[in-house]
Amino acid sequence: MFFEKMPNMRYNINGSSKAVKDIFLRAGFKSPPVSAYTLEAYYIENGETPDTIASKFYDNPRHHWIIFIVNNIVNYYDEWPKSNQALIDYVNKKYGASNINESHHYVITDSDPSIIVDFDAAKLASNEISAVSNFDYEANVNADKSQIFIVKPQYINTFVKQYRSLFK
Repeated sequence: MFFEKMPNMRYNINGSSKAVKDIFLRAGFKSPPVSAYTLEAYYIENGETPDTIASKFYDNPRHHWIIFIVNNIVNYYDEWPKSNQALIDYVNKKYGASNINESHHYVITDSDPSIIVDFDAAKLASNEISAVSNFDYEANVNADKSQIFIVKPQYINTFVKQYRSLFK
């Protein structure tokens, strides 16, 4: 559904011009079909994918594209939370298995964790600052991706109709 209404464009592939879907086209609504009344917050559980969530709420896994649109997700691999095992694999690959518990950065102990401070051995020893490991940093980044919004099921047909009308 997501791509079928998108227009084609000509693309040169190996010297031959082919008609392909224009995946770079982004459409917007004139008046938002979603609002605080039509959306609800949802926290993605370990291993859930857009199609499993669409199936859970809309009884249709092919409505996964709606979750992407509503949450402005363009790149599933970077913008969707990784499962626990995928996160471990990612951190091991990015930092090396022997470096996952190394310090990524330092924060003021018992303060806003978004405030990053410089390393200071005396403050670290006195527990004024704390180290955030590479794994903990990536786990926090991953957790921040876990809250999404879904269109309430009673509004899904209206949303789909309005979206289809954008490509007529």
